[in-house]
Amino acid sequence: MYVQKGEESKVCKLIKPLYGLKQSGREWYKTFDKYVTNNGGKRTMADPCLYVFGEGDNRVIMLIYVDDIILASKRIEKLETVKTKLKTAFKMVDLGPIHDILGINVERQGLTGSIRLSQRKYTEELIAKFNMENAKTVSTPIEVNTKITKEMSPKSEEE
Repeated sequence: MYVQKGEESKVCKLIKPLYGLKQSGREWYKTFDKYVTNNGGKRTMADPCLYVFGEGDNRVIMLIYVDDIILASKRIEKLETVKTKLKTAFKMVDLGPIHDILGINVERQGLTGSIRLSQRKYTEELIAKFNMENAKTVSTPIEVNTKITKEMSPKSEEE
């Protein structure tokens, strides 16, 4: 705590939020949200971190998670327009096409334009974390054709 002699009753007013403070994330979101909504983005009702620019085939979808932004659009020129607007207001780095986000691997399927999502890497890391690499695999966790009945369920907390 910083105290100057003779001015012990005074406090400092924080003008700009800093990393590490409890309110930094909230202040960043408020600043970002204000900029995006003032520049053509519409926040969705379903998710406050999902924004849409434009409509139909001209639509650009933007998803934010902390300080990561994912942009998606059928039209690359519309995507570039949104990126350019963001770069004028914020210091940002374009990492190119998405490969991983939140433990999910993203793969593009060539000419079809389809996208495949996988958590293989995350699953393998989890298996390694719990030293289960040599565990025997089974296709189902229970015998096939096993009939489960109500009578088989526990009758008390101890069971």
